[in-house]
Amino acid sequence: MNVASTNNVVGLHTNRVFESISAYLMKVERRSEHTRYNYEVAIRRFFMWHAKKSIEDLEVKDLDILNERMIRYQAHLLDDYDYGHNYVNALVAPIVKLYEHLSRNRYNVKAEDVRLDKLSDDGESYGKLTVKEAETMAKLAMKQKKGQEKATLIRVAYTTSFRKSSLLHIKWSDIYLDANSQNYIVKIIGKGNKKHSRPLSPDLYNEMLKIKEQTYYKKYNDNYVFHLSDNTILAMMKNLRAEMNISEDRNIVFHSFRNVAANYIKETGGDIEEIRSQLGHSNYSSLRHYMSDDEDYANMAGIRMLEYIDDNILEKLNKEELLQIINQQSESIKIILQREAKKIISKKENK
Repeated sequence: MNVASTNNVVGLHTNRVFESISAYLMKVERRSEHTRYNYEVAIRRFFMWHAKKSIEDLEVKDLDILNERMIRYQAHLLDDYDYGHNYVNALVAPIVKLYEHLSRNRYNVKAEDVRLDKLSDDGESYGKLTVKEAETMAKLAMKQKKGQEKATLIRVAYTTSFRKSSLLHIKWSDIYLDANSQNYIVKIIGKGNKKHSRPLSPDLYNEMLKIKEQTYYKKYNDNYVFHLSDNTILAMMKNLRAEMNISEDRNIVFHSFRNVAANYIKETGGDIEEIRSQLGHSNYSSLRHYMSDDEDYANMAGIRMLEYIDDNILEKLNKEELLQIINQQSESIKIILQREAKKIISKKENK
């Protein structure tokens, strides 16, 4: 694509590129302030990579781009940052929309030159982490620089299932104490400008407060909880994978934390509606991988509820046999049993 010089474009000046981008973002803001913010971030990020300039300094010549350059940008986001398909699609779409806007406003550009084939939905492409693995990562992250902040980010990530972009935009003012449950509630505006809220245990909230005690943290006064860059999080995950000997073929990335709770719900018998609510999806199309394709007829409800089992059958087993059954269960089931055991032990100790 060849961009005409300023002499060949009516009324076009080198400083008008930023004015045109600003006008486009104003239009987006009428639909949603949150969308406008995401679009601006995507546009700034692209031109900093493509032209090594902020959008305030762009010239008409900086708009010149071949489609193969966009292919390289897509690969950069996928390979250098471990971003998932959906997030990469979300970062590329605003660039296409911007070039459509520029084309309508007498710039000699074409949206086709920046348009890419949409990457497939990658709901299944992130490697799975168990609850224990996620917690181990949080503990190991404590040893890294900014350890308290990194460890807390991981714990908030896998308990709330918020996306990384939402986690990094949590403000202290977004968190409040729920008097009924005595848990803390964090509210965010997520994908599609939708509001989501998740509970934080008092212990986890206290871990968050410890971030404020860190010496380096005193320089921040923007009300945001986390101040970790994409590169910092990328390096953190790389170090954690190495320390835990996690092979590359497992494809464990930061986004893997988002699905920990959903997998826990599935393994402990929760239904698809609970999973949908946890992940904040508005529909079920992205939840296919939480539904089994294999029909296990022997374990369907119509068979299970008619099967007679002696109510006292567990009493016929000795300690070793009971432990054998427990140890054969999934990690999520064992966590439930351990939690119940803890309650019984606490009651005994408090007598």
